Amino acid sequence: MRSLRQRRLLAVLLLAGAAVPASAATAGFDFKKLDAGVYAAVRREPPGLLEHANSLVVVGEQSVTVVDAQMTRAASAELVAAIRRLTPKPVRYLVNTHWHDDHVFGNAAFREAWPGLQVIASTATRDDLATLGAQNRKDFLAQLPDEMAMLRHALEAGRALNARDLRVPGPPLDASTRASYESDLAQAQACLDGAATTPVVAAARTVDRELVLGSGRNAVHLLHAGAAHTRGDLVAWLPGPRVLAVGDVASAIVPMATPTADLAHWSGQLERLRALRPRWVLPGHGAVGEGGALLVRNAALIDAVRGRAKAAWRPGFTAMELAAAVSLDDYRKQWAGDDPVRQLLFALFFEQPALAAARRELSGPVGSAPAT
Repeated sequence: MRSLRQRRLLAVLLLAGAAVPASAATAGFDFKKLDAGVYAAVRREPPGLLEHANSLVVVGEQSVTVVDAQMTRAASAELVAAIRRLTPKPVRYLVNTHWHDDHVFGNAAFREAWPGLQVIASTATRDDLATLGAQNRKDFLAQLPDEMAMLRHALEAGRALNARDLRVPGPPLDASTRASYESDLAQAQACLDGAATTPVVAAARTVDRELVLGSGRNAVHLLHAGAAHTRGDLVAWLPGPRVLAVGDVASAIVPMATPTADLAHWSGQLERLRALRPRWVLPGHGAVGEGGALLVRNAALIDAVRGRAKAAWRPGFTAMELAAAVSLDDYRKQWAGDDPVRQLLFALFFEQPALAAARRELSGPVGSAPAT
């Protein structure tokens, strides 16, 4: 059982970007060519509590479209430099799939490089960035020194963080866990260093159903997935090369749930996206997936937590009672294995918020029957 303070700290980490793997000092990404003029910028830092988002770079007939920035202006500036080495064409469109900082806070670097570019998001994302995003960023930065102290203590003690209870030391640190914590610390420091001087660049153009950017084979179709990971999720679909960039609607590390997620709609949207029959799927975090297998895997976990929560549900259940009644050990093993970092991410970024979302769905309005 976590203390109230611990739960608040973890909630802040979750919303900070569901949020940030990466060492600013060793930062970087790998460009994976998916088709002619279509590249996935896949972050190469180890999975962790703090991680940048992946980005999609699409070189069109006249200009470039980028889907998602990174968590910091400095990290996004690295991508800007790489794009300039790739093509002389300007970035005309920067798409934010949703409002979490690891996907939007680097917008400033793109605006500085190409002052005429358009930042595009859903209306819900634009609105939430100004409200939820502003408060979340304030809370995140205020709590970050405590989180850094927690990581330093774990490194000094040589013990991993315990996914079940942060007050109890976890297993001895192995090399990959140590690398993840060191990466988190470096990225956390980069966030602190750049936050005060990085302006928030919100979308000037919004889309609530579908919008096509550019023309020809590399035209980018923006589709509003909404009410999935957040209420305003956009995905980018390229019908020509059959490339799909989904932001945090799907992840290759662990699905990124939030307490306000609509699990039923989220699962349905993943099925809708699978029906597009993509050749490549770029998730918000982790490696590029081939075909629709990544979408199926994310949907299976979302359906499992929703189904098991419904089976265990009793009217009036508290969050703790529901969590105690629902076991996801089999899926935890599938996604995290024996890796302490991935186990922690599974608990923080999926299990806890997904169960909160399931409880909200099952509770329903006063006097109503549980959702089916």
